[in-house]
Amino acid sequence: MTTDQKENSPIPESVLEALEAVRASGMTNMFARSVVMSLIDSYYNPDTIDGMDEAIGWLADNQGRYVEALTAMGERRVAAQS
Repeated sequence: MTTDQKENSPIPESVLEALEAVRASGMTNMFARSVVMSLIDSYYNPDTIDGMDEAIGWLADNQGRYVEALTAMGERRVAAQS
């Protein structure tokens, strides 16, 4: 996949769910990407939230899109409240 294709690909739902789980826990500042990834990797049970491995892989491979993922998570949360 080229960089352009990667940048234009949608953020997987599992990534948004994992980020939301960390945000809801209040355990860290969401801009502390490495801490967020560590929490997803060690704290959240893959049986509880599907796609944890996918989320960690995506976040590792798309470090430059982390803030975009946070924004998408927030937009998703606001849309669900509407």
